[in-house]
Amino acid sequence: ETFIKSVLKERVQEVKFSKRVTKSPAIVTSLITPHMRKMMKQMMAGKEDTGMNNIPMTLELSPRHHIVTTLYSIKDTNETVARIAVEQLFDNAGIAAGTLDDPRPLLGRLNKVLEMFIYQGAGFDYSRNEYVTTPAVEDAPKIEEAKETKPKPLDLPVL
Repeated sequence: ETFIKSVLKERVQEVKFSKRVTKSPAIVTSLITPHMRKMMKQMMAGKEDTGMNNIPMTLELSPRHHIVTTLYSIKDTNETVARIAVEQLFDNAGIAAGTLDDPRPLLGRLNKVLEMFIYQGAGFDYSRNEYVTTPAVEDAPKIEEAKETKPKPLDLPVL
């Protein structure tokens, strides 16, 4: 909770674990409905310096969801990826709740996530900031062994 709060800072009032969140990793809750929130933001346009434009939200996390548990396990060993994941997790919850005001920062982060995903496929390790060497050819399975472990085709109905 502390790590996530330190990443999101003033974007959330509180971060807590909740047993009611089961199917998704996180939800965003607020005392104000998304529609009322948008109306208040419009009324406060130009008055951002008063602090009234920041409407408090709570991020509720599922303590058993694999994204949350994995995030907790990497926060110390791979802080860069963990921070990006926290931002994305919060924005995903905001989209689901109808509270995401500006999707433009989300797109830049999605491009970064895509880049990380592709780099990981190419053998890049973000925690070490280097490419991981691939196993030597003699360590690779023999062609005969690979043929024996071919997946069986699925029996799908013809449409």
